[in-house]
Amino acid sequence: MSNGYSGADSFMGDVQITGDLYHGTSMIFSDENLKEQVEDVEGTGELLHALRSERSHYTAEVEECMGLPDTQQFGFIAQEVEEVLPERVSATTLAAERDTAGQEIHPSQDLKAVNHAGIIPLLVAGYQEQQRTIGVLTDRLDVLQEQLAACCANPDGGRVLQ
Repeated sequence: MSNGYSGADSFMGDVQITGDLYHGTSMIFSDENLKEQVEDVEGTGELLHALRSERSHYTAEVEECMGLPDTQQFGFIAQEVEEVLPERVSATTLAAERDTAGQEIHPSQDLKAVNHAGIIPLLVAGYQEQQRTIGVLTDRLDVLQEQLAACCANPDGGRVLQ
């Protein structure tokens, strides 16, 4: 459903699609001219640790009425993500479905959805933080190995530390 139509190739408002959407790519506006208060993302380790990835199947009823796939899915539970990253979750109401006689087949339903693409920058920042930590630990390990080698090279008990 669209709240409005603006132009030959754009919609204003929410769009709900039941079934599969096949497309070549999805692009998200990210131009620097559209942004302000840009800051590096830091401290993502705890946020990422608090997210629970899951694998699941949609219920048979959901598969039927929404046309969602019956195959195994990987993702998150929206209510769980909302506790950690509320800005990555949105709520919507799925309109009731009616037959040609106007009889309600499926009632309207309040649902939550996760912006999975919006979590990717956190994953990148988390990976970068992890690599920096590994670098620091590797440097420290190198120092400890040098100290151990110096100690082993001087078995008479005199310690030579650098």
